[in-house]
Amino acid sequence: MTPDFRLLFECAPGQFLVLSADFTIVAASDAYLRATMVQREAIVGRGLFDVFPDNPDDADATGVGNLRASLQRVLQHRVPDAMAVQKYDIRRPESAGGGFEVRYWSPLNVPVLDPEGGVGFIIHRVEDVTDLMRLKFEGLEQDKLAQALRTRAGQMEGEIYRRAQQLQQANQQLRLTQEALRRSNAQLERRVEERTTESSLATEALKLEARERQRTELTLSRTEEQLRQAQKMEAVGRLAGGVAHDFNNLLSVVLGYSATLISDLRPGDPMRDDLREIELAGERAAALTRQLLAFSRQQVLEPRIVDLNSVVITIDKMLRRVIGEDIEVVTRLSGDLGAVKVDPGQMEQVLMNLVVNARDAMPDGGQLVLETSNVDVDPSSQVGGQAGPHVMIAVTDTGIGMDRATQ
Repeated sequence: MTPDFRLLFECAPGQFLVLSADFTIVAASDAYLRATMVQREAIVGRGLFDVFPDNPDDADATGVGNLRASLQRVLQHRVPDAMAVQKYDIRRPESAGGGFEVRYWSPLNVPVLDPEGGVGFIIHRVEDVTDLMRLKFEGLEQDKLAQALRTRAGQMEGEIYRRAQQLQQANQQLRLTQEALRRSNAQLERRVEERTTESSLATEALKLEARERQRTELTLSRTEEQLRQAQKMEAVGRLAGGVAHDFNNLLSVVLGYSATLISDLRPGDPMRDDLREIELAGERAAALTRQLLAFSRQQVLEPRIVDLNSVVITIDKMLRRVIGEDIEVVTRLSGDLGAVKVDPGQMEQVLMNLVVNARDAMPDGGQLVLETSNVDVDPSSQVGGQAGPHVMIAVTDTGIGMDRATQ
């Protein structure tokens, strides 16, 4: 049986058009018709650019101009011309809602030479790369977000360190001034007692003491100003701690979203490596933010009466966003803890450090347990310098643990 080459061409799996030298459509493969949502009888015999014009709603469209230039190069040089990826929107049929659909294509134009060496036809082959380009754009957006987080974390680290240094210097100067003021007052009191016993020098002594008091008052005024400046610096430290805390929560959400994106991709997908880099950058930024948060809270503690279970529940929620599905998180709360007086932010930071360290030393498939309970301390143990009822928060895991000799 003689092969029907037209039938073979139309059934080919690739997306092909055959064009004459004046860019009239001569033939089209079934795959091309499906990709462009057109019918063969509606395009064969018509000019390429009459059938496929640019999207009139896209003022920046360059697909037609770029394709025409490529075809002209094929006619001029009689060699294949591979084009860069092009954005060219496809018109949807009215039955599908009409309008244009955004598409990206990888085109190749190949000449078919006649016996005299002229271009008789041009084979226009395209590949729809829309899905690949969307994944690429999403990866670029994630890279921008990770870079912004790294930049912000570095800025916060420098600012908090500088403020802490200034606060430390102000506190040291304040202590020195107060000590000098106490010594000056003590000396002044002794001098007043001595001068009152010397009647002949009383007037002169009073004048001298008045001048001493004036200098003391000036010193006291300067000390009060330094104290106000120190209080302002302390407020800055608290503000930095609050910002670091909010930034840490934001990073937890970003890490959770990155983990979700990774789990949705197929194994072997190159985007998984890119997203993993973003996730690692976020984890480093989160670790730095936790260090900054711990540093700022070393400066000022704000204990208050809280429900300790609520602090543990907050840690549980953050863990489930960050830790992923490979580790089972179990939280057991005692219902009779009562209220305790702690700095909730500091307590939250301590617990987060414990669970993150546990996660780093645990293989996939492990279990991490957060548990609260009441315990009664043996008088002989003197835990915390006091025996009797205590509240315990336990963090246990199924990791490899540590050799007791190295602890």
